[in-house]
Amino acid sequence: MRVVLEEPFKRLYSKPGFLDPFSHPLPDIPYYFEVEITNNCNSACIMCARNNQFRKIVNIDLNLYDKFLSEIEGKETGVRWCGFGEPTLHPRFFELVAATKKRNIMLHVLSNGLRGDR
Repeated sequence: MRVVLEEPFKRLYSKPGFLDPFSHPLPDIPYYFEVEITNNCNSACIMCARNNQFRKIVNIDLNLYDKFLSEIEGKETGVRWCGFGEPTLHPRFFELVAATKKRNIMLHVLSNGLRGDR
């Protein structure tokens, strides 16, 4: 038996205006928010701009993230974790996932997949 999972962001991506934003008025809220939960990375991709940055390694504070979630809860939007860090390296990764899912907010995690223990 083959199980097909539905892409949770599909209903956002298929909204009128997503691919042609100039044909419709701007939405009341972004289709999704891109959030960098950490700038720590376990890779050194040659094309990554991170190699030319000299930022201190920081992780988003759980209370700050929860405040952000409370602002978007109940709205038709999602959260995409991306940026110049590997999300799974955040020390409270699973707590952040749980906080997002508890509020029934769609979550899309962009990962390099190199964290084998998670």
